[in-house]
Amino acid sequence: MKVIKNTEVTNTKPEVVWKIWENVSDWPKWDDELESVKLNGKFETGGTGVLVPKGGAKVNFTLTEVIPGKSFTDVSKLPLCKLTFIHSLETIGDKTYLTHDVSMSGPLTFLFYNIIGRKIQKFLPTAMKQLVKMAEQEEINV
Repeated sequence: MKVIKNTEVTNTKPEVVWKIWENVSDWPKWDDELESVKLNGKFETGGTGVLVPKGGAKVNFTLTEVIPGKSFTDVSKLPLCKLTFIHSLETIGDKTYLTHDVSMSGPLTFLFYNIIGRKIQKFLPTAMKQLVKMAEQEEINV
């Protein structure tokens, strides 16, 4: 198993970040590595969707757990490899901690880590910084 993790901190209220996370079609606005994302139905446990990474093939995902305002997990199944993204919010004092925890597991983890995992590891901090910037701007405009 390979794990990639990044945490960012902001003064923005967690509900502002949550609102951005729920709007999956806008994920490419803060994650430059995504071309498009579509959710089939509601942002809830069991929901499914399709995302297209820049320069990549369509990837189906399932929201395996959604705890409104706190966290959500989406899972994509690749050939003999499972890609799991856990997105979580934690408030400590007046700070909001956003964590994206990405894990890859299965017999072909080594292959997919070299194909996409290294790219995720490289660009995840940038995407999360852009997410924080977007959330801070949203909060100012409210």
